[in-house]
Order: sequence, then structure tokens, then C-alpha cells
Amino acid sequence: MKKEFTKRAKEFREYKKETAIYVYEKMIEPAAAYSFNKSHSVCYAMIAYQTAYLKAYYPVEFYASLIRSVEEDTDELSIYVYEAQNQGIAVLPPHINYSFNHVAAIGSEVRL
Repeated sequence: MKKEFTKRAKEFREYKKETAIYVYEKMIEPAAAYSFNKSHSVCYAMIAYQTAYLKAYYPVEFYASLIRSVEEDTDELSIYVYEAQNQGIAVLPPHINYSFNHVAAIGSEVRL
């Protein structure tokens, strides 16, 4: 982007190459480095807040969706099932008459 910036600065604004490089290095690069990190930290903070809210107020649905997201990975699945059980949520095994295609929250239980 630096090459493009200096090229366009010269073509469209008739700045000297040295001036364009100075502006880019002293103003654009520091702002970009700062903005990129801040924007990502805001996104992660929002996701953390939303996840904590769902876990606190909708624990059965939270654990059902968490288990569903890893239902192909049995190692991760067992970790999340264990965690849900430690939180007092019953995790029921698959049942021919009651189970769905995927993990589901049914009442106060999670059905595999």
C-alpha cells in the first residue's frame, strides 16, 4: 500500500515522493497498527460479553449449542458434556424415540 499511496500522492496531489513517504510512515502506519488492534479487541469483547450472557441466562441452550458445534469431535464433546454436567445440567444419551438429528435443548436437559 505504501507504493500505491506515494504514487497516487504524486499523481493526484503533486506531492513530492519524500513528503508522501513521510506522511505514510508518520501518520498512516501508526494509525493503522493502532486501529487494527483496537477494532479486534472490541469484537472479542462483544463476543465474550454475549457468550457470558447466554451462559448465565440460557445455560441449557448454551451448552446444547456448544456440544452441537463439536459433535463430530468426540474428545471435545466429552469435555463439554462433562462441563455441562458439572453445572447441573442433565445430558441425556441418544434415544430412538426422543432424539433429533443433532444435539437439542429440551426443557432443562440436553439430549444427544
